[in-house]
Amino acid sequence: MFDHDLGPLTSAVLDVRMLLSVANDALDDLYAARLIGSRRLFRDLTKRIAHGDMFCPTALQDLDAVVQPLIALIDVEWREEFHVDEHCPEGGWSMWERTQRGAQLQEMAGPFLALHRAVHAAVHLIEAERAAAKIGSELFS
Repeated sequence: MFDHDLGPLTSAVLDVRMLLSVANDALDDLYAARLIGSRRLFRDLTKRIAHGDMFCPTALQDLDAVVQPLIALIDVEWREEFHVDEHCPEGGWSMWERTQRGAQLQEMAGPFLALHRAVHAAVHLIEAERAAAKIGSELFS
């Protein structure tokens, strides 16, 4: 999202910061739709998002705890439609589409899923920079 002149880690952290508000709104919607089972988890994530505290291990666990069951719900909301075509050797073709519920879930969860991806991308960059610094210090010591 952000300019690469900033550096990949800075850009990734800014991406996370830009998503916090819309992800918080999505989190509220998901909780209101009873798609987040734990009030504690909802409360903790809401606080973390409000404070921008997204890079600690507990925040990652909480994000994963919401996203994994949510993705499982979205992933089952597909249907196969067969389109008859007399000119097709197989008589037609199959096409997979999201159900209406699946499309609604995807739209509702989209900003929160984007935050999840952005946080994990930033954490991977943080880990890569730490590993590079460690290797650099070992090489030059």
